[in-house]
Amino acid sequence: MCADRLDDGFHVSKWVDVVGGFISRNQGLWIRIGNWETRLLADEIADIRIEQPIYVSGLARSGSTVLLEILSQFEDTATHRYKDYPLVFTPYLWNRFLDRV
Repeated sequence: MCADRLDDGFHVSKWVDVVGGFISRNQGLWIRIGNWETRLLADEIADIRIEQPIYVSGLARSGSTVLLEILSQFEDTATHRYKDYPLVFTPYLWNRFLDRV
């Protein structure tokens, strides 16, 4: 990796790159695993209603992270965190894994 790449302010760790690449190349598999996780948690999430979803998108440095942080402070709002990426299809299993490592 050349020195100017290190100075560009954006760095993805090797393991995130490898896992993200695997998920990207195997989207169908990962969606099936996510659907399995949903069925596994069906009783726990049955009463959770999503009535007014909020979608946040933006380019780098547009303020989307600050907006997500602000929204996450509201009691009735949930959001993914950066540690959830690239495994957003399986948040429950991913967080169980993270709790153990």
